[in-house]
Amino acid sequence: MAVLATAVLVLAALVLAVLATAVPVLAVLVLAVLVLAVLVLAVLVLAVLVLAVLVLAVLVLAVLVLAVLVLAVLVLAVLVLAVLVLAVLVLAVLVLAVLVLAVLVKAV
Repeated sequence: MAVLATAVLVLAALVLAVLATAVPVLAVLVLAVLVLAVLVLAVLVLAVLVLAVLVLAVLVLAVLVLAVLVLAVLVLAVLVLAVLVLAVLVLAVLVLAVLVLAVLVKAV
């Protein structure tokens, strides 16, 4: 009976020794997993920030392109107005020429 009790005590001591070494190893493994999780989250946050910066850059470029297009339309509108003013001036000169010719014809 004493041998059985000694064997149980030895087995209990071995189990406690294994648990005593396993718990710190498990704690280190859990800490390593947590550190890796934090690093993965940091990388994901950086990736999201980079994507946000890229989206903002694309939006800024789109606004710049729209501004250039608006300026081009304004320049074209000014050119069309200039052509219309020149056309009106040419018509006015032609009408004056016709009136002068009419006066000259009556004078003769």
